Amino acid sequence: MSVKGKRIGFVGCGNMGEALVKGLVEAHVVPAEAMTASDARGERLTELERRFLSATIQSPFSFHDVIEVEAGRRLVLRDVFLGTEVNVTEWMGSQHVRVGDIVFGKVIQIDHVGMLCGMGWMAIPPVQKQMFRAAMAAMRNLEVEVFGTHLRHCVSDALQSRDSKEANQKIEELTELLVRRTQL
Repeated sequence: MSVKGKRIGFVGCGNMGEALVKGLVEAHVVPAEAMTASDARGERLTELERRFLSATIQSPFSFHDVIEVEAGRRLVLRDVFLGTEVNVTEWMGSQHVRVGDIVFGKVIQIDHVGMLCGMGWMAIPPVQKQMFRAAMAAMRNLEVEVFGTHLRHCVSDALQSRDSKEANQKIEELTELLVRRTQL
C-alpha cells in the first residue's frame, strides 16, 4: 500500500515515530503538512515547535487571494477580509493553484517565514470573486449601521449624563474602534 498523497497520523510519537516522520518528510514521500503527530511528553518540544503550535492556535482560518505562484516553492497570498499579504513557503498546494484563485486555509508566520496550514481541498476560481466582494460590502454596511446605532444611543447617553467617567470610557471605546478599523 502506498502512502503517497495520503494524510498520516502518529499517536504516541516517541523516538521511533519521530524517525518515521523525519524519514517520510526527507524522502518527499509525504509532506510535513499532511502528517499529524502527538506525544504525551510536551517537554520534548523545541522552542520552535512551541512557537509553531502557538501561532497555529492563534491564527484564524480565512480566504486568501492568490497573488503570485512559484509551483512547488511559494505563494503570495492576500487575506480577502483583512488585506494582509504573506509570502508563503509551500510545496504541495502551490502546484495546484493559479494567480487569481481564492484558497481557504490558515496562514501563520514565524520569524518572517509564512506557512499555509490546512488549505482547503479546492481553489475557488476568479470568476466567483464577486461573491466575496458582495459579502465584504454587506459586512461593511452592517458595521456602519452598528457603529451609528452605538453613537446614537450609548455614546449620546453617556455624554448627556454629565458623568465624565462614563463619557471618557465611551470616547476611549470609539478611539479604539477607529484605530482598529484603520489598521484593517
